[in-house]
Amino acid sequence: MDIKGYIASGILQDYAAGLASDQEQREVQCLRKIYPEIATALAQAEADLEAFAGSYAKKIPPDLRSKVLAEVQKHSQESPLKLATESVKPAVAPALIISNQPPASSQTLVWFLAAASIVGIAFGVWQYTENAENKTQIAELNESNSGAADRLIALEDENSALEAEVNDAFKPDIRKVVLQSAKEGGTEQLAVLWNTTTGEVKYNPSALPALPSDKQYQLWVLKDGVPSDMGVVPKDSNAAAFSSPVRVMAGDAFAITVEPLGGKPTPSLDQLVVIGNV
Repeated sequence: MDIKGYIASGILQDYAAGLASDQEQREVQCLRKIYPEIATALAQAEADLEAFAGSYAKKIPPDLRSKVLAEVQKHSQESPLKLATESVKPAVAPALIISNQPPASSQTLVWFLAAASIVGIAFGVWQYTENAENKTQIAELNESNSGAADRLIALEDENSALEAEVNDAFKPDIRKVVLQSAKEGGTEQLAVLWNTTTGEVKYNPSALPALPSDKQYQLWVLKDGVPSDMGVVPKDSNAAAFSSPVRVMAGDAFAITVEPLGGKPTPSLDQLVVIGNV
């Protein structure tokens, strides 16, 4: 199992946030018992989530209580039945309404029940808003963590590739051939690493000047003065070390020329860029 890939998938963050499906929850619960790395990563995800939630936690605004009490005070002298029916015209005579009003103590009870409802609604709206904001922030954190994990994996792969290139350069069967500019006063220069056992040839063409869209660099190996095609450099190559598609077991020199797209079977000597003897 690819444990690093599983951890980087973001499923542990979803589990910690309560966003994982039932199947994913059972999967995580099973794998955390089998793989210590997953258990450790899950514990870290839960700790990160708790720290994140704590940093964004908000208390109930201190002025919410005072605003509600002020509203209660403002209407304390008014009849709660009047407030509830002020937009409805009575269908009976005013005298009848007055005679049917509840005692003052009942009116006060009704008013405070209404005030309590207002406070409950206000708190519920505030809590719903806070929960929505927290869910959004958790989702953003999960996305950020997933992106960071992907970048970390890419960097690890790149670092491994660079380590492999360095190790190859120090192998005893590797011969380093320095190619110098073929033009008087030219500054172009690059090195070719030739594995004399496998015939593999690697080099970094990034030191050469950029070419027009209809041109390509082409590598050649010379044996007894006769050039042989070693392939063209891809136009979109950004690799630290490009490997020639052709293997060579014998040669006296390497050279690079500028050729039309796709290369040529024989080099254009007037377009010679760099050359170096083995």
